[in-house]
Amino acid sequence: MPKLMNATPEHLNAYQRRIGQEFDGLHRALSTRSISHMRRKRVLVVTDIPFWEPGVGSHSRILSLCQALRAEFDYQVFFLGTILPDREKLIAAAGLQGAIVSYNDYVGKSLALFLRKQPRYDTVIFEYLWLAHLRDAMPYQATCILDTHYLMAPSEYRFAIQGLQTGVSITLKDEVAILAKFDALLAIQQEEARWMARLVPNKIVLCCPHGVEAVSETLTTKLEARRSGNLRLGFIGGCSNANSEAMRWFLRQVWPIVSQHDIELHVYGNVCEKLRDLPLDAGVTLHGHVSSLDKAYAHCDVMINPIMHSDGPKIKSVEALAHGKPLIASPVGAMGIEKPESSGVLVARSRSEFIDALLRLALNPVERESLARQALAAAQEQFSPAVTYASLMALVRSL
Repeated sequence: MPKLMNATPEHLNAYQRRIGQEFDGLHRALSTRSISHMRRKRVLVVTDIPFWEPGVGSHSRILSLCQALRAEFDYQVFFLGTILPDREKLIAAAGLQGAIVSYNDYVGKSLALFLRKQPRYDTVIFEYLWLAHLRDAMPYQATCILDTHYLMAPSEYRFAIQGLQTGVSITLKDEVAILAKFDALLAIQQEEARWMARLVPNKIVLCCPHGVEAVSETLTTKLEARRSGNLRLGFIGGCSNANSEAMRWFLRQVWPIVSQHDIELHVYGNVCEKLRDLPLDAGVTLHGHVSSLDKAYAHCDVMINPIMHSDGPKIKSVEALAHGKPLIASPVGAMGIEKPESSGVLVARSRSEFIDALLRLALNPVERESLARQALAAAQEQFSPAVTYASLMALVRSL
């Protein structure tokens, strides 16, 4: 009893979910007179993304999903790429030893051959639309799920009207035909989940945003704002054109004004390689790729995300909240965050609003602390893996 009285709300919620699952399983066993559904489910993820390598939002999204799957199911990854020694080290660092199989281990580089050599999987999850053709490699009946990340055809249109290109070109008609081949579809934001439900009305559509564990440090040690020294702004991004375009805009339009105050800018990730041609003053540091994003977040007081063109919730924005960092973001950068005004986010819709928000936080540590607390609470309520992947876990358990 003392242990139960001292349990955190998270522990109690997890206990309640587990008891509910056990009762559901017992009820199904009694009604079907079978216990086959009670064995541990087998799940395979098929991807060509080396998601264990840090620094890219899509990598973090897949890693988070795989870690959630591995916690509850017998889980493996079929990786359409080569696992060299450097990758083996990163896989081990991510805690995924023994879970990832390279296609090079199978004659003919065949998913079908791999599946025939393994015990049957209950569920196979394909990452991104461009691997959808591998659905035809299934040698037996299993629940096939496409983790879309976002709809490709509307994305291409949105980028095209801005004079930009995407990596995949496809018509909406062709994309819908591909989606219809799967038993279930995963979206990472509610708006696209609703779109998919209308486009393929006979399919299961689940909204599974990026799941991230919030920092475990206490509020007093993690969220207390520094009272002295320059305000440290941070931006973390991969080498996408959307990231480099956003930071070029910020450095040209916003930084010349705010740099006259006690403010520093720290940029992390491969986006730095696309910014080194710019004339940068002493207040800007391009750190490049870093081995620990936790240290990068810990170094910064406020995170920014001025991205203007992209799709889906911004994983860098979600991770900022999970680290208890106030976030100044464009409307696109705040996409997928419910009620950003009460979630530790200042939404800046223009150059002047970015400048005003930055100067306001630079001068007001009390507001920074308040926003930090809001950010951490929002991450726990909206983006914890237990919340974001609950519908997928329930689907796999029910098969």
